[in-house]
Amino acid sequence: MNNEINSENNSLLDNDICNMKYKILDLLAVIGNHKKEVEYVKELSNGFIISGGLDNNLIIYDNETFKKIFEIKDFKDWPYNIYEIINKEKDDKNLEIIVCCKKEIFFLLLDTEELTFNIYKKSLNNISINICLEMGKNTYIISGETGVYNLTNFMYNSERFNSKKISDTQFIGGISINNNIIVLTSNSIFPNGNDKLIFYNYNKKFFVSKKIENYSFVLSQNGIILMDLNENNKILICACKKYSSGRNNGILLVNPQLEDYQEIIEPFYDTNKFEVYCFCQLYLSNKKSYNDYFLVGGFDSELGEGVIKLYKLIRSESVCNTKIEYIVDIVFEINEKFEGFERPITSIIQSKKNGNIIVSSWDGKIYLLTTPNLDFFCNNN
Repeated sequence: MNNEINSENNSLLDNDICNMKYKILDLLAVIGNHKKEVEYVKELSNGFIISGGLDNNLIIYDNETFKKIFEIKDFKDWPYNIYEIINKEKDDKNLEIIVCCKKEIFFLLLDTEELTFNIYKKSLNNISINICLEMGKNTYIISGETGVYNLTNFMYNSERFNSKKISDTQFIGGISINNNIIVLTSNSIFPNGNDKLIFYNYNKKFFVSKKIENYSFVLSQNGIILMDLNENNKILICACKKYSSGRNNGILLVNPQLEDYQEIIEPFYDTNKFEVYCFCQLYLSNKKSYNDYFLVGGFDSELGEGVIKLYKLIRSESVCNTKIEYIVDIVFEINEKFEGFERPITSIIQSKKNGNIIVSSWDGKIYLLTTPNLDFFCNNN
């Protein structure tokens, strides 16, 4: 079922929000500049911020001043994705990050106290890579143009590792649901790609436990997010983009609770001219929990500019009845220092340390925004 999200149907458009008397977010500063398009900005476990883009560089920022600490330029190809290895046996001062380039993987070892780093390169023997997901200690799932592989005994200080091919399909997005289940998205415009989303069960030797087809998933690692509904249930939200005729821009909802055996009743929300690239569920630092609201970043092809929109999860006792609702576009003041987002918004994160919103764009910039002001919505629920 298609559910068209149309701003004309939203009663909030008549209130003070659209008259700019109420600010949800405000721009504080541009904290980073890449020479080409930026694909992502992420937060590391110690609070540091890292951004990567098509200029083949990674930039790491302090989590208090948001000033640049490092700019790492050791990559021949652009770092398509990064993944931080969470090692509970190590102290917080040493971070280990996997950097995914097309033909190589790098282990980036970061000392957050001495502010130094080391890089170790791993060649993959003609295996292409877009994404990397951790399945266990030194065990990963990677995917690229050559297919999907399971890597074991994969460490920066180990010369040999084992690889096993589990699919010929190229997947360009993915996320872990739990220690046993991962979700991967693909698109038919890529070589060896298909318009589909699949669930892999690692415990059952990569048994495909669920498949959803005929949706045009965005060509980005940021187009899929697992959002909290309550303590026990989550909802998978996916970005879809119209790359060809017969497909639509929109947001797809998927039930990740496979034991429910129930699909989302109203799964797809058509966003018309709004091309969706990324999501960010908003965190209430005072309550230390996520709330019902989330930001959606992308590009309005009719206006020709990057935009950020506010949406809301409509919860239900049953995950299959979960819905989403468009609330409002985020309006920013246009002035000499900020003329708007000229290119798509590619990723949005919220700092766990201070609640600030950080945004990346294809214009090459990393934007620091205020903590979201949701008092109007929270006080009127």
